[in-house]
Amino acid sequence: MMKKSLRILCFSLFGLALIAMPALSQNLAQPSSDPGEEEWHSYDVTTGQITPYNPNNSRVGNVVFDNFSKKSWWSIGHDHLGYILLDWGKLYNPMTTGLSGELIDGFDFRYSANDETSTGLTMEMHFYDSCTGVGNIGILEAAFVFTGMPNSYGNPGQRQHVINVDLDGTGQQFLLGPEIGWAHVFHNGADPTGQWAIGPVIGRPPNKGLNGPTGTENLFDIYYPNGNPGGTWWFGGDPWATWPIKLYGGAAASATYYGVGQNGNDAELYADGEWVAGQPIEFMMRNPLGLNAYVLVSTTPTFPGLYYPSLDVTRLIGDFYYPLTTLPMTQDIDGDFVRRTINVPNPLPPVPIYFQGASLDPASFPPADMSNAMRYM
Repeated sequence: MMKKSLRILCFSLFGLALIAMPALSQNLAQPSSDPGEEEWHSYDVTTGQITPYNPNNSRVGNVVFDNFSKKSWWSIGHDHLGYILLDWGKLYNPMTTGLSGELIDGFDFRYSANDETSTGLTMEMHFYDSCTGVGNIGILEAAFVFTGMPNSYGNPGQRQHVINVDLDGTGQQFLLGPEIGWAHVFHNGADPTGQWAIGPVIGRPPNKGLNGPTGTENLFDIYYPNGNPGGTWWFGGDPWATWPIKLYGGAAASATYYGVGQNGNDAELYADGEWVAGQPIEFMMRNPLGLNAYVLVSTTPTFPGLYYPSLDVTRLIGDFYYPLTTLPMTQDIDGDFVRRTINVPNPLPPVPIYFQGASLDPASFPPADMSNAMRYM
């Protein structure tokens, strides 16, 4: 899949966590006033194609984080090209899945540029878990590299670009939450003379404009390209130091999550996709033990669950038979979770199908772990 070549492998070191660091003093950045006229675009992560996007036909519902209201922008200058510009907040509670986080299958973001070069812009968006800012960047869960991005080529002046990224059905969805971070990395669009300028749009506080209870702080962090911290910054109090972002995700309409928090079950199983014949469903699981992970499939549930004291796990689905219904999961290339794509049978089964995640080493368990369960029909 093209994403595997597009994601920045050099940032895989952030998957090791970039451990929390001491609080840093606040530095003052100077905002710019007008980010320019809005231009809406859609970016296809599998092909790299950019197409016009009509906000009146934008995706509705299933918004799990709305920090998208805008106010001004920040021209980062040539010296900050390649730097990680980190913002952070908290997903809304309660989660739509009943679990600790959300499955993210799309996002929108904003930036401003006046660069008129024909090659377009190269930039990245990063997403982090367990991110509380002020030196704690958390754990990288996803990194996307965008090339040929719109600037002001053929349309001079400062332009605000709104980018929609739909991950549904791409196999590039990721897990996030509840304490989240997101970062811009700009690689061009600013020159040493100041003729060309680029930077993130600056947003508004929680519950202002159309923002939800985002939990953002009036701060942002800068990290050098090598991952070392470059300080905590703000704009002197106004505007609010946050980068607008909107996240889409949550539970699929045809999936029912159940058995959340059962005795001994610390893993979390998520799914994205509808129960439509021949269509893919993307399963993702947080795997705290880090052992071999599997999706277990059954045509029956087990109510209220069968607890195994020797393993300290609760089985929430009925009989399953190895290996046909024991499907291995693989580590995500960026994130701290495992995944497995399963295609819905065609024709559809005449009964509901039940899924549960398991984590164990078949040659030497215990230890073992299991997840919540879900039902598709």
